[in-house]
Amino acid sequence: MTQITIDMELLGKVIAQRIAPATPFDRTPWNALECAAYLRVEVKTFQQAYAPLPSFPRPIKPITALGKGHPKWNAQKVIDWFFAHEEEVERRRRPKKDLG
Repeated sequence: MTQITIDMELLGKVIAQRIAPATPFDRTPWNALECAAYLRVEVKTFQQAYAPLPSFPRPIKPITALGKGHPKWNAQKVIDWFFAHEEEVERRRRPKKDLG
């Protein structure tokens, strides 16, 4: 007889995903790692080059029993910011010099 081993933690996560209502994307908080992953940069680069920009969405710092928690960013605002700056990148590119 074959014995089946069940990973209860994994099973719990699968069940929770199936029965829990999906969080609307405009209400989804992203941490620095998730923002960096979306922008396809290192976390350090995100924290030093993107997050401090005046145009970048402001972080939400939840209050915890020990003080302020780690900053979170609204996922939809990060995505909107990214696409709003798409045209700026195109304008900053230097035209190729005509070698002819």
